[in-house]
Amino acid sequence: MAEVPSRGTRQRSGAGYVEKFNNAPVSLFDPDSLMPAAVEIAFETEVIIYDALFLALADSFQTVVVTADERSLLKQTRNTAYERLAVHLSDVEELLRELAEDRAEPGEQT
Repeated sequence: MAEVPSRGTRQRSGAGYVEKFNNAPVSLFDPDSLMPAAVEIAFETEVIIYDALFLALADSFQTVVVTADERSLLKQTRNTAYERLAVHLSDVEELLRELAEDRAEPGEQT
């Protein structure tokens, strides 16, 4: 029978994870500041508010959401003003190549 660690043991061993998380290159965003844009996106595209928050965040940073969800997010944003904000996972290589070309100096090959 496996031994279940006591609550105190888990807290001690978890302390290292908290420190690693605090030192990781992770940014947290307040969803309240994104909510007006997310609600607009959700109403216009019929994506769920959870997905709309990611689209609003991507829009505010002039970037994209990479997703493998082609049945809802990509389908529902197709042919809308928000289509540019969602990219399928299979298209990331092409996206990165385009980004490298855009950032390359004139005459420089990528």
